[in-house]
Amino acid sequence: MIAPNRTFLGELGAVDSAPGTVARAWDWFSEQLRIIDPRSEYVMLPARIAEDELFADAMNHGLTTADTGIVRIELEEVSASSVLPPGAVDGIKERLAAEGGTFVLTGQLGQYGLVSLTEDGALRAQRLVMVHQGELGPDGTPTEAFSLPLEEESDGTARFMHLLPMLFQLVEGSSRGVFVVDELENSMHPLLTQELIRSFLDGLGKEDRRQLVFTTHEIQIMRAGLLRRDELWLADKKAGRTRLSRVSEFTREGVRKDADLLGFYASGRLGGVPRL
Repeated sequence: MIAPNRTFLGELGAVDSAPGTVARAWDWFSEQLRIIDPRSEYVMLPARIAEDELFADAMNHGLTTADTGIVRIELEEVSASSVLPPGAVDGIKERLAAEGGTFVLTGQLGQYGLVSLTEDGALRAQRLVMVHQGELGPDGTPTEAFSLPLEEESDGTARFMHLLPMLFQLVEGSSRGVFVVDELENSMHPLLTQELIRSFLDGLGKEDRRQLVFTTHEIQIMRAGLLRRDELWLADKKAGRTRLSRVSEFTREGVRKDADLLGFYASGRLGGVPRL
């Protein structure tokens, strides 16, 4: 019997003696497939920024290219009491003393950063901040740069920042990874959404076998010239069920290579438009 909260593949894949085909399928779902929902966060961001210079450079490049106003991400030294709730300081200090390592703040305690112990046993806290380039003053000279902690950035900037590591893993990784992102555009400006897609496509070579699959309500993507007709799918409700149709299937409706896809969609001829 399989428990209601388990899957058939999961049960078979967990068995050491599982057949080869099942084992490969299990490995793909557990190691290659990554699903990102609208509220997902890349929780290891502070640790990767501290330890991986190549990753940090890629993040800085992505944020600068997208014109977010952020020139770099860095960790700044702060007091432990400024990033930890009063009741959590002693417990985290005891845990670090017993287990060693570094405590990663992922936003659940209100901050993003790292907490560790120094050689003399004191708490060392670092807060993840975004360094913004100063605006141009009246005389044309830039004003002084300023920093904001991640939790004070806009929802759109934070979403973009948490999605950027996905591009790094897709382009730089050696595996054939597949990322599925629900509501890719969530909280982001339409141009940021397009920049994310463009960055992924620009980083692919002819021999790459990596995929980015996403759902979106940002219909302007149809006019962005980023995706082919056979790469665009429409979701439509029929008799209480969702039906997927590839845009390239609508040749009889006049959807050619140079057609105005957004115009066709907005007219209702392709389906997928809410009946209001």
